[in-house]
Amino acid sequence: LAGLQCQVSLGDPKESTLEYYADVENYIPFRISRIRSSDTWVPILAQAHQQYGAGRSELMAKVLYLSCVMQYPLYGTTMFHVTYRGYWSYGNSLILGVNCEGLMLIKPEDKFVIYEFRYTDVESIFLDPSDCFLTINLMRHQNDNASAHKCFVFETPQKSEIGSLIVSYCPGLAGWIIENEAPVKAITNDDRIRLYHNVINCRRSLIDSDMLNKPQDTPGSFLKNTLRRLSKHKLEKLWAEHIGSLSDHGETYKGFSGSYWSFSRQPISQSLSRLSEQDEQIALQMFQIILKYAGLGQNGEVVRRAEDEHVTLIQNVMERSMRKESLLCELYLQLIKQTTEHPDPNSRVNLRHWALLSLTCSVILPPQHNIRKYLIAHLRKCAGDCVTEEGKYARFAEKCVSKTKGTRRRQWPPSREEILCTINRRLIYARFHFMDGQYHAIEFHPSSTAKDVVEIVKNKIGLRKTAMGYAIYEVLGNSERSLVAEEKLADVMSKWERYRNANTGTANTSKPIRKHSHIFLFKKHLFLDQYMDLDDPVEKELLYHQVLHGLRCDRFPVTDNEAVMLTSLQAQVELGDCEDNVIEYRQVSCHCLPSRLVTNLPNEDIAMHHQSLRGMTSAEAKKAFLNLIKSWPLHRATIFDVMQSFTSNWPRVLWLAVDQAGLHLLEHRSRNALCSYEYDSILSYSPAVNCLMIITGSDKKQSKIILTTSQAFQVANLIREYTEVLQSPQSFKKRESGRKNGMNGSNSRPVSILHKPAPAIEMQT
Repeated sequence: LAGLQCQVSLGDPKESTLEYYADVENYIPFRISRIRSSDTWVPILAQAHQQYGAGRSELMAKVLYLSCVMQYPLYGTTMFHVTYRGYWSYGNSLILGVNCEGLMLIKPEDKFVIYEFRYTDVESIFLDPSDCFLTINLMRHQNDNASAHKCFVFETPQKSEIGSLIVSYCPGLAGWIIENEAPVKAITNDDRIRLYHNVINCRRSLIDSDMLNKPQDTPGSFLKNTLRRLSKHKLEKLWAEHIGSLSDHGETYKGFSGSYWSFSRQPISQSLSRLSEQDEQIALQMFQIILKYAGLGQNGEVVRRAEDEHVTLIQNVMERSMRKESLLCELYLQLIKQTTEHPDPNSRVNLRHWALLSLTCSVILPPQHNIRKYLIAHLRKCAGDCVTEEGKYARFAEKCVSKTKGTRRRQWPPSREEILCTINRRLIYARFHFMDGQYHAIEFHPSSTAKDVVEIVKNKIGLRKTAMGYAIYEVLGNSERSLVAEEKLADVMSKWERYRNANTGTANTSKPIRKHSHIFLFKKHLFLDQYMDLDDPVEKELLYHQVLHGLRCDRFPVTDNEAVMLTSLQAQVELGDCEDNVIEYRQVSCHCLPSRLVTNLPNEDIAMHHQSLRGMTSAEAKKAFLNLIKSWPLHRATIFDVMQSFTSNWPRVLWLAVDQAGLHLLEHRSRNALCSYEYDSILSYSPAVNCLMIITGSDKKQSKIILTTSQAFQVANLIREYTEVLQSPQSFKKRESGRKNGMNGSNSRPVSILHKPAPAIEMQT
């Protein structure tokens, strides 16, 4: 190639012209040229020029050059340097190749192609709107070496260039650019008339319910106010104009003209619904904020606001209305009014009103039945518009209503992230971390519960649909909390934002504050026999890394010999067979042991055990690793640090282990179990802020156990979730049969928590 390039650049070779070849890097890439000095390369290039280029025309040299290059496996591939977010044996620095046939994952050192995927194998690509992350989702039917990887997340500042190039080759993957809205079927004029009459009927129902504030500017009051001040001619002229303006906005019913229900550029003089004097002032302020957000000042002047100020305005309106149902109904009446009969449906002002209505529909619905019925009729009428952006917002708001209906009431106003996503008709996105170091950007609806998002995450990572026992945790620093199944993730994100803003506002500049960021964590929550399936490679991988995390956090009582064996097995997983050269195992031991044990491990003992594992595959080493962990009967238990003061015979600091069998109190960082309580023997439990009270008993006596812990609510929720599963019909039959076989004729035993409804535990915020 260098000889042909010299022929194109220099023409036929001439004698005594070695200085032409002095600039070696013009002909040979640095990866190869660095092997030898420039003085060595100059005669080699001259010889290549003489051998491969002499006597060839410029065109022929170019043809031969391209013919040779086209044999290169990566010819025509645009390569981007990316960072893989996760753990695997190929390292994190990769090259992502994009060509006309598909995508390639390439090692940067030697350009070895690790994986190759055709575009037909790619399900979708997702570009994180706020971070430099590119997510590539693969189809589930692949049977190649990458079958364990269904989702790849890369960090790269060139995410937009990569996404645009992929879409150029395969337009079907443009879902991250275009709106994936199903085609809307055009409605007939009869349908339009029917939808219009539905809206009119809903308005009349609201008027008849006597919940609306009658407008002041009625025809009767118009006559009363103008009769003595105007001549007959002027009176007739103004009367005609007034009646004409009313007819333009629809019919008048019981003094409620069409202008009452339609868009207004000016602030309203009274609330739309009947409110107390104090609430009416709040309602007027809410309408003023709505006008400001839409870009209308008090005199109709456009007010340009920064994005953050707009978000603050929205949050103020939402927070005020969520506190009181009457104000929430008023807010919906105001938003429906501002999105009705706008003279320019595609204007920025109208679309901002529609964005605010869509956001409100995704957060909380009106509690009053007539207003909710009016809202649905209004959305259906406007959703029939297939041309304007107003119709798109109406259809999006309809979906928000259907998703929000029947879900748990929100506790917090929407966060900045939620507002910016929803007003742009997009789902919320958040990063979900995993125990193996990966984190994926997941999209979900504002009304999605933790249970809903667990299913989305399972599908994202290729975990089987029947996999049970998983949960989403919110993590801040060293503390974590599992989300209740019906808890809304959008509420959790709003709470995080309040926490950050409160800390920022009260921070003392003279004292540096250690900053922690909240994250979502996906991991196994309930370890029941029927919930474990190690035949599933995805679940096996998740559990393996969760065990590693438990070991690093000192939640497993490890002896010195076990520490050596675990480190050697982890070294076999990460490094493969032990070579003759000396290996420093400290970095490997940091991945699977607590820091207090790492410094005391003898490197020679680990090397000896590692040598004995020669020939063992990574999968076999992981299996042996998990088998060693299973030697402790409580290896599936969730461990909590607690303190006790009810007996001097035990240490003050203990471990509380919770698993499918019951509760176990152990010495701290020890396998020595002090006592165990099966769920059948637990009568009740009650968490407080920093303590947990458990009442146990039998037919002879009862006892009270009080434990001090900052995770009391987590322990109580875990007990409740285990007992709910054990109260299932199959588990109940097994326990009943066992009880009948062991009955001694005594029926005076108190009822345990397994035979009564689970207590209501207030969510810890």
